[in-house]
Amino acid sequence: MTELTAEEIGLVRELLEVEAIRKLMVKFTQLMDANRLDDMIALFQPDARASAPAPKAMAGCR
Repeated sequence: MTELTAEEIGLVRELLEVEAIRKLMVKFTQLMDANRLDDMIALFQPDARASAPAPKAMAGCR
């Protein structure tokens, strides 16, 4: 078997990081869809902070 070059090892590491992020995003959205907010929040580091803009009123909604 051929040894990987340093560049190839870097690319493999990058692909592994991208896949880990993709899996985290999938898990996050699944938990959000299931309304499992405590489990969703547990995905974050303890000192994480998040903010979002206030939702805008939608036509036809009360």
